[in-house]
Amino acid sequence: EMKKIASDIGIGRSTLYRYFPSKEQLAVYVAVELIERMLFADLVEKVDPALDGYGKTGAFLGLYAARLRERPDLLRFFLEYDSMFSVGDGDIPERRDYEDRLVAEIETIASFLREGQADGSVRADVDPIVFTITFIHSTVGLAQRFLTRTVRESDRYGIDVSMLLDMQMGLILRAIKA
Repeated sequence: EMKKIASDIGIGRSTLYRYFPSKEQLAVYVAVELIERMLFADLVEKVDPALDGYGKTGAFLGLYAARLRERPDLLRFFLEYDSMFSVGDGDIPERRDYEDRLVAEIETIASFLREGQADGSVRADVDPIVFTITFIHSTVGLAQRFLTRTVRESDRYGIDVSMLLDMQMGLILRAIKA
């Protein structure tokens, strides 16, 4: 409840409503902040600018996969949050705000691929947006399968999740190398 949120952070409920007229708007703000802080902003800063486009793509994707391994709680949050917008009214402002932020992050990754195409390190026939969306969804799907379950298949079968994510990333990256 907004009343409990306001109390927990030490402000009045009317002050909270002044900034966030609905719980959905507050949820979007939290999700966007997490996307920026935990998934992309600091990872982009860690990519060596001296690398070619393929190297930058690989470095970023490796950092992204490592973050998913380090923070299954973050992965779980985004899966639950994203499901909030997968049903119901597809044209609410909060959904558009959230999706606009995701598009900006997809463009960030795609820029590494475009740079690789310009410097000849990434195949010219690779669509940067399609590649980025495919990578994110396949990596999140694999991470969800192995990192967010109570009984993990990795435990059941003795599979090293790090190895699986690294193998998947290696296969995907080989497919785009010029």
